[in-house]
Amino acid sequence: MSIRITEWAAGAVIARAKEAALDGLEEWAKGEVLSEMKRQCPVALKGGGTMRDNLGCEREDDNIILGGGGPAKDYIYIQHQRADFNHTTGKSHFIVDPVEQLAGNAAKYVEKHLRQT
Repeated sequence: MSIRITEWAAGAVIARAKEAALDGLEEWAKGEVLSEMKRQCPVALKGGGTMRDNLGCEREDDNIILGGGGPAKDYIYIQHQRADFNHTTGKSHFIVDPVEQLAGNAAKYVEKHLRQT
């Protein structure tokens, strides 16, 4: 008699690994990326503002979603997309650029959560 462990445990192992990877990505996004998004946001650092205050990170099922919403949603979109605006502080593309700039760090968060599995 024999049993193929891969067939028996593969589903549970893959599901847990996926959950750990998402946990790691969420920690990375809510920590490093969100912090950098807020730093690059074209709003004065002191006094914050509605736009910066409405930047956030959410987890929906198998997705980690970074962006801005609330009452500043439309304004955030315009400020993010318009590279031709002259920002005295911050810059355009303050949501997508931090993700790209910090992408190399995501793996260490995923690895940390996989090790805890």
